[in-house]
Amino acid sequence: MIIEKNSLYRIVFYSYFLILPLAAAIESQVSGSNLAFNAFYLIVFTLIIIDLHQSRLIDNYITIFFSLSLTLLITNAIVYGFGYFNEYEPGFIEGLKISLRVLLIALISYFTFLLTYYKTINFEDLKVIAIVLLLSMIIGQAAGLSSTTEVEGAGNEFALQGLAGHVAITSSILVSILPVLFISSLRSKLSFLALMLCIVAIIFTFRRSAWLILTIMGVLHLFVIYYSRRNIFQWTKTTSILLAGSTLTGIFFLFNQDFSQAITTRLNDLNIFEGGTGAGRSVFWSILIDYIAEQPLINFFIGNGYGFIQALLDSRLNQAIGAHNDWLDIFLSFGIIPIILFITMIGLLVKDIFNQEFMLQVILTYCIANLLILSITTGGAFDTYYAFLHCTIGYALAMKANNRDSDND
Repeated sequence: MIIEKNSLYRIVFYSYFLILPLAAAIESQVSGSNLAFNAFYLIVFTLIIIDLHQSRLIDNYITIFFSLSLTLLITNAIVYGFGYFNEYEPGFIEGLKISLRVLLIALISYFTFLLTYYKTINFEDLKVIAIVLLLSMIIGQAAGLSSTTEVEGAGNEFALQGLAGHVAITSSILVSILPVLFISSLRSKLSFLALMLCIVAIIFTFRRSAWLILTIMGVLHLFVIYYSRRNIFQWTKTTSILLAGSTLTGIFFLFNQDFSQAITTRLNDLNIFEGGTGAGRSVFWSILIDYIAEQPLINFFIGNGYGFIQALLDSRLNQAIGAHNDWLDIFLSFGIIPIILFITMIGLLVKDIFNQEFMLQVILTYCIANLLILSITTGGAFDTYYAFLHCTIGYALAMKANNRDSDND
């Protein structure tokens, strides 16, 4: 081979994440290009994993992950093939795409696991990719490439759309790199600057779920700094910088009425007690929860098929939208079994927190918090644009396996 196998696999790893936002931008101009991109890497990852896989080198978490994608595929086929849908006929092809998307994310997690275990990549590789993804969003915005997609909704007029050309995609990518940037910021000034830039970028996405994730992870990070270093000076310095940055951002919004009004608009609708709708969630979540009690027992186990939720909400609200909640989306579309598998995956990660060295505990804690908040508030925990978070989990699981094998030697 012209390129050594390890180097080739390393190139494949880098290429996926570096092309990912560009593929999203191209999709807005060339329909189906992103599907082709995902299909290509689905095949590539499968071939590489077949080459690298050994029966002892697979974590229980990843096994459940693969089982999740298989369950989605089977239940979707049953609902569509046997006509177990109710009022609305689901789209079999769309359900198939979702199943394959989850399979792709599982493959990425396992691919990262294997490359980390065999020391083909390390944490520095994750840091480099995280910073490049961050810069691609900023440069794409500065170059005017974000004009490919208009963002609808009050308060979104100034949202950062990045290279991907859509604020939701940009937000998912930025949030997914937070755990790596938080951890690497403890080790270098460059990474700390990258983290600060990422925080500002997330603020300018005007995505409330991203703000919530950032806030909770920021609080967790301050505890990590204090308890890991036991250095009150460093904790005070970091806290002061964060507070100063927040204050300056607040002053900027205060004196810029357009941005101030945009943020106010985004936040006001969250206050249900003052007439808000929780960004609409309280309305369509209640419709979906009520429907759960109405559906036949068989649909409790196999779901109603993907696309059912959009059709239901379109008929009731004139809005063909998803649940904005992975738990409702998965349960109503694919039944209770995938939910059990998802809970099991989270449980396995929580269990690993108590059995690892401190830095791996921190990585897993950040990733779990990130995953859970997104899955509850917006959905998209298994979207390809969130792939870097699953890659980070794969890294942490591989380090756990390496430590276990080292202890056994």
